[in-house]
Amino acid sequence: MSNERRRAIIEIFQKKIGHGWARLLIRYTPALIDMKRGLTLDYEDIGIKVYTNPANANQEKFNRLRYSKANSLLDKRRSEFDNGRIRLPSEDFISFYRHLAASMGYNLTASLKQLIKFTGERCAFDRINAGFIAEYQTFLECKASTSKGALLANSTVLLYMRQMLFVCRTAISKGFISEDDIAGAGLPRYPDDDCVVSFADLRKLYRYPERDHRVEKLLNLHLLTGLPVSYLLRLEVKDLTSDDFGNWSLDIKGKRGKRTYISSEAAEIIRQCDNEGHVFQGMSYPEANSLLTQWTTNAGLTKSYRFHNFRIQLDSLDDIFLRKPRES
Repeated sequence: MSNERRRAIIEIFQKKIGHGWARLLIRYTPALIDMKRGLTLDYEDIGIKVYTNPANANQEKFNRLRYSKANSLLDKRRSEFDNGRIRLPSEDFISFYRHLAASMGYNLTASLKQLIKFTGERCAFDRINAGFIAEYQTFLECKASTSKGALLANSTVLLYMRQMLFVCRTAISKGFISEDDIAGAGLPRYPDDDCVVSFADLRKLYRYPERDHRVEKLLNLHLLTGLPVSYLLRLEVKDLTSDDFGNWSLDIKGKRGKRTYISSEAAEIIRQCDNEGHVFQGMSYPEANSLLTQWTTNAGLTKSYRFHNFRIQLDSLDDIFLRKPRES
C-alpha cells in the first residue's frame, strides 16, 4: 500500500432524505481529483437508497443487497485511486482547510473565509511556506475586516494564525507539505494576546500534580480536538467510531450533525471512560470552569483562565512540553 493510499479515505456514508429513507454517498477525504473528468470530488452520489431503520426481514435483505452493490462500487473507486485515475490534487490547500473546518465543528470556518479572500478558491500546496504565512498575517492585520467593517482585533488575528499553523502541521503529517516549507513561521506577539494561554503557563499547569481528573480529561480533549467544551460535556461514548483505515471520529449532535475526525490520542481518552453514557456524566459547564480555576490557582498561575482562554489546537499533548517559548 502506497503512502498516497494511506493518506486518502474513500468511504460510504448515509445521508437521510426523510420518510425512513437514506441515500448512500461515497465520501473522499481529502477532496480528490477525477483525472478523466477534471472534477474535484468531495463526495459522490451513487444513486442507491436504503431504509434507515429496517422494520422486517425483507427490508433488511433489501438493505444488504443495496450495500453489496455500494461496496462493489466503493472497491472500484479505490482501485481507480490506486491506478491513478483518481488522484490527490496538487491545488487543494483550500479544500483541505475546508475539510478540517467541517470535521472540527466549524471551529475554522471564520478563518477559512479570510483565507479564501486572501488566496481565492484555489491554492496550490506548493505556495505554502513561511513567506506565504507572513503575507497572510499582514493581510489579516491590514485588510481583513469584520462584518461591521472594522479591522480584525489582534486577538482574532492571533487566533486565525494559530489555526493556520495547525492546518499546516496537519498537512505536514499527511505528507502534503514538508516541515522545511514553513520553517521560521511563528505566531505574532501583541500586547493583548494574554487572552490566550501561553505554553509556559500550560507547562506549569500540567506539572502541578494535584488536580481533578475529570477537568484534566476535559481540557485534554478540548486541546486535542478543538471542539467546544459545551459539546464535550454532552459527548457520549457511543459517539466515538473508527473506520477500516483506523481513523477515529465523533458524531456531532444538533441540527447540522456531522462527523469530526480526531487523533488516536483523543480517542484513547474517550475509550478509557468507565461510563456507557456521557463521558463527563454529571459535570456542568459552571462546575468545569470552577474546577479549572481551582487548578490554575493551585498551580500558581497569576492569571485567571477559563476554558475559552485555551484556544490552542494541539496535535499531541506532548506539544505542551516540547514547544519552544516564543521570543519576546
